[in-house]
Amino acid sequence: ISIIILFISYLFASYLGRMDIFYIILIAYCCYVFLYLLILIPNSILSYNTNSINIDDEKITIYHGGLSKEIVTIKKENIIGIESVTTPLREKKNIYSYIIHFKTNSSSNTIKVANLDKNLKEKLESCMKY
Repeated sequence: ISIIILFISYLFASYLGRMDIFYIILIAYCCYVFLYLLILIPNSILSYNTNSINIDDEKITIYHGGLSKEIVTIKKENIIGIESVTTPLREKKNIYSYIIHFKTNSSSNTIKVANLDKNLKEKLESCMKY
């Protein structure tokens, strides 16, 4: 969509004979992309470094998020199911994302934790009460 907007603004500016309009829009777009990347890159790095799961005797603590870190504690008895999601490239490196389904009274009863080891699914499945 952004390329279409730049193309339309170029056509409009060239039709009017005022290319300064196009240059202003181009500079604004470049600033927008720069600011977006300035937020996206640190958020991705922090998210990769802070995603983890801690398994205790009675509960599981899930840490996830980037700039806004979220900590969720779930009792083992409330876990309903565990779903693993990956891509072929991540599977070669044994990196998986897990979606944990659990019993709760709120509208959302799933939580997703990304970029974790493949062996963690077996530990999580052993915690489930069938």
